[in-house]
Amino acid sequence: MWCVSVLCMYCYTDNKGHCVSVTFSAFSLHFQLTNIHAPNDRCASFRSLDALCNDGAIIVGDFNVWRSRLDAPFGQFGWDGSRAVLEELLSNRDMSEIWRD
Repeated sequence: MWCVSVLCMYCYTDNKGHCVSVTFSAFSLHFQLTNIHAPNDRCASFRSLDALCNDGAIIVGDFNVWRSRLDAPFGQFGWDGSRAVLEELLSNRDMSEIWRD
């Protein structure tokens, strides 16, 4: 069994309970773990994530958006403006979704 020393450096939460982020150090590296629950106003939530997307960022949670037809039930994939905002964030920050990419 091995033991890892983790130092919590910063913790952030929004006032609505939709985002919790912890910056920590482990293995002499800095990480930022962010968990989100995207509410009905997903565009604003995704735009606010940009400030939390630094090197070492890990973002998890419920984004409440279908990125492709593969994610949606048959016949229910339609226009969703938040999809474009999320795709732009992923592209601009050179991030990928572990499930699909």
